[in-house]
Amino acid sequence: MSRRAREFQRKYGLTDLDDKDIEILEMMMTDLAVTGGLMGQIRSIGFKPVEMQTVNALWTLTRQNWLILRQLQKLNRKLDRM
Repeated sequence: MSRRAREFQRKYGLTDLDDKDIEILEMMMTDLAVTGGLMGQIRSIGFKPVEMQTVNALWTLTRQNWLILRQLQKLNRKLDRM
């Protein structure tokens, strides 16, 4: 796990993330970086800056939703065991 991801986890109290969750978190952080991730890919195909920001924000929200769904699944499994 990267130092940035550890700091993000600590800052937001995300203590129960497994390796797949951390991978998604790191992809989200990369997507939000101006020079890499999805921003770099969509810049290379000629999107305008405003379009790039919109696409990037929507993609990051999509990944965030998958992370939330994974956390909800974990919670449901724990509740089912009770």
